[in-house]
Parts: sequence; structure tokens; C-alpha cells
Amino acid sequence: MAVTRTGSIEYFESVANSGNHSITVPSDAEIVIVGVGGNRDVVNFLDLGNPPDDNTASLTINSVQMKVGRCEDSTSLTNECCGIFYLVNPATGSQTLAYDWSGSNVFTAGGQFYVAYYKGVDTADPIRDRGGEHTDDTDATTGTLTVSTGDMIVAVAEMYGADTDVIQWTNATEADQDQYNGRTMAIAENNNGVNVAITSYHATQVYHIVNALVLKVAAGEEGSVVPLFLQERRRKVV
Repeated sequence: MAVTRTGSIEYFESVANSGNHSITVPSDAEIVIVGVGGNRDVVNFLDLGNPPDDNTASLTINSVQMKVGRCEDSTSLTNECCGIFYLVNPATGSQTLAYDWSGSNVFTAGGQFYVAYYKGVDTADPIRDRGGEHTDDTDATTGTLTVSTGDMIVAVAEMYGADTDVIQWTNATEADQDQYNGRTMAIAENNNGVNVAITSYHATQVYHIVNALVLKVAAGEEGSVVPLFLQERRRKVV
């Protein structure tokens, strides 16, 4: 067995400082991954504070706070921001995903959300490794991620650019990509079971962020890997 995606990837858009959105959590989901991206010149705009600091924002499912997998907020480099968040053992069925970003600030561009669900995860210790980068160049990399057989890497990327610009990937299979409000965001996966660095890139557009988590396979579940092209790959826009 291995970590696999279950249910449909859900995508929605919002520039608002706070709000909520209805999601459908599959009955067999053991971890929820949420990716958020956009542009805002505010330090810690997306930072939920767990870790490392001031808990200026919140992102909850069924009123339970999600954890920060990895987050890149506005810096002196660019005002892009992108985070990947997770919650183990979520309530299933129809649930409310609620967000409240730092202060009264809103996204000035972008404002995109991906929600994906996985099973076969070690729920006691779900993250084996994490990595990412925030650049003013045409690409961004996770650095080499530590991976074991049966693990799943989930990566999200955000990029400045026109609504027709497309993010491309090295060492990852794209699950979905969307353009909105002057920004592009994508989610991708890798379940090859070997240490790898994942890169998101574009031929000409600069200002990139990529964040990735290695979802750790449950103890005793290591074994054969189901190729991504055989896994369910559906998109639900709501």
C-alpha cells in the first residue's frame, strides 16, 4: 500500500480577508491538504503561527485549526505569498473551510485555493520532509526532499503573470492548474518513492513560489506504489 489521493481536488477563488467555503471530505480521507496563493505586501499575511510566531491568521476545517506545512509570505524580494497547510483525521462529509487572514488585509492579486485529500498516511507523524523556495527568478525549487517507498509528495506553486501563463514542473505530475486575477497557481504530485527535488518554472515570467510536503506512508503500509496516471484525477470547481 501507499499514500494515495482520494476524492476530487476542489478549487475556489477569493480575494477576501475572511470567509468560508463548503468542501466535501471523502469518508476515507486521513489528511487534508490546502494550498493558498496570491499577492499581498503584508508580513505574515498567511502565517497561521504554528510554527513559528504570532498566529495572525487562521485556516480551519469544521472549526479545527490547520497546521502550517510550509509558508512563504511577502518579503523584500516580492509580494507574492503561497502556503501549504494540512489537517489529519478531518471530519468527513460536507464541512466548512474557513479563513481569516492577517488584520483586515485582502489579496491584491490572485487569491486561489486548492483542497486535496489523501489516505494511507501515518496520521501520528504525517510529514516526512518539506521544502520550497521564494524567488524573483523564472523558477523555484523545493531542494532535495527525503522520501521513502509509499510516500506521496504534494507541491503547490504560485507565480506572477498574465491569466494565460502556465506553470510547468520538473519531477512532478500536475494534478490541476488555474489562472485568476493576474496570478497562476498549480498543484502537483510525485509518488516515485525516491529522494528528489521538484521545480516549478516558466520560460519568461519571474516571481515564483513553490512549497512541498512529503506525506509519510502509514507504518506497515510500505510496498508497491500505484502510478499517478492510474489514480483518480478529477477536478471540481465550486
